[in-house]
Amino acid sequence: MVMLLMCFHFVTQVLSEAPPGLPQNVLLDNWQLTWTPAMEERNVTYTVRYRSFDADQWKDVPTCKQMSFTSCNVTFMKAETDHGCAMIGVLAERRGLTSEIVGACSSQGNSCSPEVVLSAHPGFLTVHLSRNSGIALEGYHVKHRIYFGKEGEPLQAYEDAVSSVPIPNLKEGERYCASVQYIYFDNPIGVASCTQCKGIPQSN
Repeated sequence: MVMLLMCFHFVTQVLSEAPPGLPQNVLLDNWQLTWTPAMEERNVTYTVRYRSFDADQWKDVPTCKQMSFTSCNVTFMKAETDHGCAMIGVLAERRGLTSEIVGACSSQGNSCSPEVVLSAHPGFLTVHLSRNSGIALEGYHVKHRIYFGKEGEPLQAYEDAVSSVPIPNLKEGERYCASVQYIYFDNPIGVASCTQCKGIPQSN
């Protein structure tokens, strides 16, 4: 009877626990993935996963499974994935409960992540894109998918483009943000650029 009560207490305790908080600031820089724990998280491990543009399932990075560190070298993807590019994310785990996967972003352009510059003008924002490097050189099958929105709100897919895009009819004095990811035959490939935001200036 005592054993039954102990088992019941253990099960109810596990069921009442919430999954660990999402990893924060997941950043890819020159094949090194880093992140920070959610606030006040303890006894949490992390697993890094990747997914190629033509695959439906995420795969674990073999050297970065259920670890307590907050960084992972993912150079192996150069040989494991098409074009050396894949989407990368990290999830937190505690006592069998896992968070959702948080996708990485890249703060600087590389062979798998677009180089993006924003410029703001009265009434519109321009997303400047380059096709002079990386997978963009593969040809017309590769485009840039622009995600756009007002600061503080979720970004939405705005347009698929091969060159720079002006976004008109924006409210002066408000801040707007954008992130860009390569797409290959309409499938996301590689790591998206980190979100950038700009304020729309007042007209003279």
